[in-house]
Amino acid sequence: MDKMIFEPLALEQMWRRTTKDHDWVPVLLDYLSSLGSLCNERFPSSLVGHIKAMAGFSSGEFIRFSVVSPGLPVGVDGHIPKDCTSLTLTVNVLVYGISRFNLESLNAEALLQVLYRWDPAFSVTALKRLNVLNKNIYDHSNTIMFKEKHNE
Repeated sequence: MDKMIFEPLALEQMWRRTTKDHDWVPVLLDYLSSLGSLCNERFPSSLVGHIKAMAGFSSGEFIRFSVVSPGLPVGVDGHIPKDCTSLTLTVNVLVYGISRFNLESLNAEALLQVLYRWDPAFSVTALKRLNVLNKNIYDHSNTIMFKEKHNE
């Protein structure tokens, strides 16, 4: 294990709910669970240290999620206010054996899969990638959403 790559990934994402017919928690659980599963599927020798996500709200409320193994349920603490239509989610991905470049690719794939499944209820804009090794911040303005589902 001492020869495994360790390049943490930290992201800020702006999530928007386009309809009030869907609850936030299942889609966020789906996203984080998918990210953990993709890490394990694509890089079987990798080791998930943790995948954590948190959103705070002006009311003082918060929600946080924790993935410690792709085979275990995602841990959840807190809740999202019922009237919430958008939230900023900070995501930290610590996986041994996967480069930051590949983690970013897996993250994008997990987002696309989840947004396709939940379409058109949610959209995501990548706000920042935080380089936790040398404290640089990279701004992004990419929004991921599907306008309509395509037949498979």
